Order: sequence, then C-alpha cells, then structure tokens
Amino acid sequence: MKKSWVYVIMIAYCFPFGYFAMYQDYKDGSMLGYLLLILGPAILAFISKLKGYPFLILIGNFLSAGVSFYFSNQMAGIDRWGYYFKPFTANSLLLTVSLISLIPQLIAVLLAWKKVKI
Repeated sequence: MKKSWVYVIMIAYCFPFGYFAMYQDYKDGSMLGYLLLILGPAILAFISKLKGYPFLILIGNFLSAGVSFYFSNQMAGIDRWGYYFKPFTANSLLLTVSLISLIPQLIAVLLAWKKVKI
C-alpha cells in the first residue's frame, strides 16, 4: 500500500500545470489556472514529503514541465498563441511560471518537514 502513493503522486504530477494555466489565461482570460499552478504542485509536494518520498518532487516537476512544454509547442507551432504572452514567448513564460511555482512547493516541503518533526 505504501508504494501506491508513489504511483498516485507521479500520475498527478504528469498533469501539465503550466500549460493548463497558460491555456486558461489564453482561452478565458482567467487567472484560475495560475491558482491551480500554485496549489496543485504545492499540495503534491507536501504529500510527497509527508509520505517520505521527497525525490518525487524533483521528478514530478520535470515530468509536469516536460508535458507542459510539449503541449505549449503544439499551440505555438500553429501560431495560435504566439502573440498573446508578449513580451514573453509562450515557452519563456512557461519556464518562468514553472520556476516560480517552485517557491510554494518549497514552503509546502518546509511545512511538511516541521509536521514530521513534531
């Protein structure tokens, strides 16, 4: 049963959080996707650290960023949203928001670390 957490967390991390946030911004003009970009990986990072699998945070972020870059390139290749994120390109904004989303994950890991110590 303990190993099943690894699979659940890895599958959840495969969700393209960065792409989804950008897509919601492009399609609906909504910032709710960016909220999911902040909360989703932070919750996964908290659970990963709490369950004793901190290595999943690094692997999961690479997976999520990779899937996001794939879908972002599909949208940029058709030139659907190449103009939308000015002065950034779609890929540079994706890289930026992916790096910024590491900050809430670090906070979540620190909170889980304190909870484990208590």
